[in-house]
Amino acid sequence: MLLYAVTKVATNDEMVKQMQQQVISMQDKQISFLNDTIANTYTVVGIVVALVGIVATVILAWISKVNLKAQKKLNEAEKVLGNAQTFKEELVEYKKTLTNYQNETIDAFNQLADLVNSKDIEQLKHDVKFLSSRNEILTRLKRIDILILRCSNIEKRLRNSKVHVENSDEIKEFQNKHLDYISITWSPVLEINKLRDLLTKCIVLEEECTNMLNRLYDLSRKHLNIDYDELLIPL
Repeated sequence: MLLYAVTKVATNDEMVKQMQQQVISMQDKQISFLNDTIANTYTVVGIVVALVGIVATVILAWISKVNLKAQKKLNEAEKVLGNAQTFKEELVEYKKTLTNYQNETIDAFNQLADLVNSKDIEQLKHDVKFLSSRNEILTRLKRIDILILRCSNIEKRLRNSKVHVENSDEIKEFQNKHLDYISITWSPVLEINKLRDLLTKCIVLEEECTNMLNRLYDLSRKHLNIDYDELLIPL
């Protein structure tokens, strides 16, 4: 019985060891499986992380490129807006200047219209006409003076040559009229109407002196045999 019991105990110990070995073997397999699974998981995770990194890099590069384009467009838009604002300000300033110029032009035109219609301009017109008429009278009086002097000189030569000159006393009348006209011309109270009348008288007197001189020329050529150029006595 003792031997059987000992044998029984030995058998039980054997079975316990086998069971322990099987448990240990199963644990080793499970650990190995877990290690393989973890390694595979790490590999997959690494690949996924790498892919995610590549995708993220591509996305970041694309976003950066898009941002650069957007910033460029924004800068262009700001430049266009700035130019538009500058142009707008210049246009406003130009319109303001144009309005001021128009107002100044209108004011100047109104002032000119007032001046044209004023008494001062009427007086100026009167003075211009007066001075113009007086200047023409003085010019004619100067020519009349030359004509009278030549008539006198030729009449004197004819008289010295015993040639009768008809109406020679007219030369004296011409001289008197000439002096009177000069006196009237420089009168301080002379009016424009009288000045016009005086101009008419000067025209008539100049014609009379010219006719007298032509008659004297004819007499000189006939009686004194003197050419026209010799009768033009220097003044």
